[in-house]
Amino acid sequence: MAVPIRYDPRAGFSLIELVVSLAIFSIGVLACVELYTTAFRSTSDSLDYTQAVFLADGLLEETMMDDFLMVSTDSGDFGTSYPRHFWELEVEETDQDGLLKIHLVVTWTARDIQKQYELTTLHADREIFGASLL
Repeated sequence: MAVPIRYDPRAGFSLIELVVSLAIFSIGVLACVELYTTAFRSTSDSLDYTQAVFLADGLLEETMMDDFLMVSTDSGDFGTSYPRHFWELEVEETDQDGLLKIHLVVTWTARDIQKQYELTTLHADREIFGASLL
């Protein structure tokens, strides 16, 4: 003989309902943690790229202000303020007399991945092209 099961709405939740709701809640919390981690990583990458752009721009401006710019290759770092960023600068001649090509590469390491930002520009000799072009 089958015993009828009575359902009492005041009895509360069953164990299976609690386990399922806890599993759904855990999945939601894990998704939020992953979202936070991804946002933090993206913000960190943006900061590194922004620093590289400003450091490269400043070094390039310093280089172009030099009145006696010559064909050369140089490298270095940005001091203790930016210990992860390094630079390589190459100044080379072009086909045009008095026109130099400046190539600057800023590199840094983030999460064991080496990244870089490159700038290339031309610099005209004031004596040959005249001050009006600069």
